[in-house]
Amino acid sequence: FYLVIDDFDRINNAGDINQFLQYILDCFPRFLHLIVVTRSIPDLKLARMMSQRQLNWVTQEHLTFKKEETAALLERLQQNKDGEPDMDEQTILELDQRLEGWVTGLILFDRSLTVRLPGTVEENRTFKGQHRLIFNYLEENVFCMMSPDLQQFALKSAILSTLHKDLCNHLLNIRNAASILHHLEAHHIFTSAVDGDRQFYRFHPIFREFLKVRLAMQFSSNQMAE
Repeated sequence: FYLVIDDFDRINNAGDINQFLQYILDCFPRFLHLIVVTRSIPDLKLARMMSQRQLNWVTQEHLTFKKEETAALLERLQQNKDGEPDMDEQTILELDQRLEGWVTGLILFDRSLTVRLPGTVEENRTFKGQHRLIFNYLEENVFCMMSPDLQQFALKSAILSTLHKDLCNHLLNIRNAASILHHLEAHHIFTSAVDGDRQFYRFHPIFREFLKVRLAMQFSSNQMAE
């Protein structure tokens, strides 16, 4: 028997639900398999299950495609499409570098060719955060799910290629940049640490491009200068 809970991170005030899940885990029957799909780690006591090898993690690292997997996915997506040009090695390399193994981005790239959006395969090598399909996806599924405070932090800090709590505090005139950066990374909002001590962070290149476009739409050049 499998119990699957999707988008667990979108549950508001999950305290009661956490208690219910903890009860299920504590009384864990052998025939039950609990699958929780979430961007962040639920507030559950999991150490005992981990020590008894009853817990499996599928993390962002497992879901990020390598170059060979990127090539295989694009080849499969291109099958049975009459008249589609073959995906050359250079295009695959540039997509791998730009998307950094983001599977949804690869599917959206293929979709942009299928629906004949402007641009040939060669032109679509510049598949960026302002591309219509990418922009709409990030707007609807990532940005709109963030709190207003997180939205403003992400927008205004997107001008930085590397994020540090002190620099962000100074630039945005706030005091809680460290906790915000930790939250963004912990919830896998296209944010990752670039050093082992988690002092410096970066946005995924595609998400940063999206944020810069969104920033220009929301603020005038004079407002951004201020």
